[in-house]
Amino acid sequence: MDTTLEKLLRHPLLDTLSEEEIGELRPRVRARQVRVGEVIFEQGADADYFYLVADGELEVLMSVEGGKQESVNLLYPGDFFGDVSFMMEQPRGVTVRAIQEGELLYMTGEELLRLREEASGFAERMAQLGERIETRSVLTFEGQQDGEVVLNLTRQHWVALI
Repeated sequence: MDTTLEKLLRHPLLDTLSEEEIGELRPRVRARQVRVGEVIFEQGADADYFYLVADGELEVLMSVEGGKQESVNLLYPGDFFGDVSFMMEQPRGVTVRAIQEGELLYMTGEELLRLREEASGFAERMAQLGERIETRSVLTFEGQQDGEVVLNLTRQHWVALI
């Protein structure tokens, strides 16, 4: 079994797909190695691909007043990004940059939309994981220094309530 197929089988977003469906998806997915500092796409760019994080860490940046870019989230293995532009039919709303070497799996927006329409449970799983990624947004606070990042991690579990 090739390593891309193995990574697809392990990715949490695709766990509602059968092995057969993933096998059919495999020829339409490519792998890309990323280096520290490499920009995957820039805010305002046209959407081209949808990405799954197989390995590494990425930073999501948004331009604010004066053209400065602010970190708004971090992405880890098992996360995905690039879907919003396809769903909203708009240019990229953020910049994504690698802050750790890693590997991305990617497919066209058309393939993503096909999966959402045809693959049972895929759209629901995407919404569930997307919500988890959003709740992990980067927070800022008064007095925060350049380069400091505060992450808001939330988890709903009954043990945490005790």
